[in-house]
Amino acid sequence: MAKQHVHRGGELSIDNSTDLYGQVTSITLPTIEEKTDDMQIGGMNFEADVALGFNKLEAEIHLTKLNPVYLTKIGVSVGQRVPFRWMASLDNSDSDTPTGLNALMRGRITSIDLGEQKSSEKADVTIKISIDEQYLLRIANEVIYDIQPLRLIHRVGENDLMQVHRQNMGYDY
Repeated sequence: MAKQHVHRGGELSIDNSTDLYGQVTSITLPTIEEKTDDMQIGGMNFEADVALGFNKLEAEIHLTKLNPVYLTKIGVSVGQRVPFRWMASLDNSDSDTPTGLNALMRGRITSIDLGEQKSSEKADVTIKISIDEQYLLRIANEVIYDIQPLRLIHRVGENDLMQVHRQNMGYDY
């Protein structure tokens, strides 16, 4: 049977602040989705997909408190990116040893939805993030993704998908 992971806790840090403990109800990490276009040329009977790169990385966070830590981060000056770090512990159904998950996301807060405010009910705040500087995902201290769109870095595990392109353009990192 395949491994199953169950979240047993998680903490969010925005701009290196840890004032958000216990306030996150859910987080949607970025979807890695290939961008393709249809191609049918030269007498081809069937269409084929042509890889064009990847779609924009976006994340979404739901919180239960109106907190200045993140409310004041929208619209930071041009060139400034806000760091988000999601740290969680995952129970593994195949072993007794929990696994750590660590996601670092740097980008711009594109929207903060304060939701409907009701008396005697928790707030439901939604933050949307456009990740254009870095997305680094580690599970059990192993780097799964290191994606830095503005620096042309796209690593999946040990594979650097953009290394040759960076070298062809004269970048040496």
